[in-house]
Amino acid sequence: MTQPNQPQIEAWNGITGNHFVRHRERFEGMFRRLTPHLLRAADVRPDERVLDVGCGAGATTRALAAAAPRGGALGLDVSEPLLAEARRITAEQGPGNAGFALGDAQTYALPAGERDVVVSRFGVMFFADPAAAFGRLAAALRPGGRLAVLCWRTLAENAHFAVPYGAVRGLAPEGAQAEEDPEDREDGSPGPFSLADPDRVRGILAGAGFRDVELRPLDEPVRMAADLDDALDYLLDTPEAARLLAAAPDPTPLRAKATTLLRPA
Repeated sequence: MTQPNQPQIEAWNGITGNHFVRHRERFEGMFRRLTPHLLRAADVRPDERVLDVGCGAGATTRALAAAAPRGGALGLDVSEPLLAEARRITAEQGPGNAGFALGDAQTYALPAGERDVVVSRFGVMFFADPAAAFGRLAAALRPGGRLAVLCWRTLAENAHFAVPYGAVRGLAPEGAQAEEDPEDREDGSPGPFSLADPDRVRGILAGAGFRDVELRPLDEPVRMAADLDDALDYLLDTPEAARLLAAAPDPTPLRAKATTLLRPA
């Protein structure tokens, strides 16, 4: 049977997941000023049991587990490459009460009422059916349990996406641009900006049974790279760039043109 989130599962077990493994340390640096906001919002107590949704390579899971020495944290993700990295690092560094599971929150059999807190750092925007996913997450919480997530606002409000995208928009081979256009992802389809509409988020969470919903806009600098050349190397290694270059009959001139446009931007 086809999984309900099959395109995302394939991406995160292929080009996208491997990209995040390669750039794991870079992403931790990019999120350095954002993650503390999430941890403060989660306010994990020493004996609580935490679920980390879309845990990736496990940095947030380890931090949450460390905050709950008498409880623990379970990281859930669809990406086997990222979970392999999470398990490797956790085996080397601990803590021992951090665990990991392969699964999609839309369908994974989460025991009812088992968790005190559900947390996610940029992992909840990729659901094909967010109503079903958040409903399952609500059911996994004990009465009075808490949800704390970070997700991106609109493309225009995120310069580290908008500036490079604006520089190369229209450069893609015919037929490829529409598929990869990040502005299309603000229509609610799975992608970085699928939860950019606050009213939509409130409606999804209320429908899932959450109450006392509070959405806070965060504005923090994101350090993408060590210098300009490093930034260009990173941008041209993103899954979006890789797909667009692969769609070109000869990617060399397209890559050169992209570099010429990106550098001054």
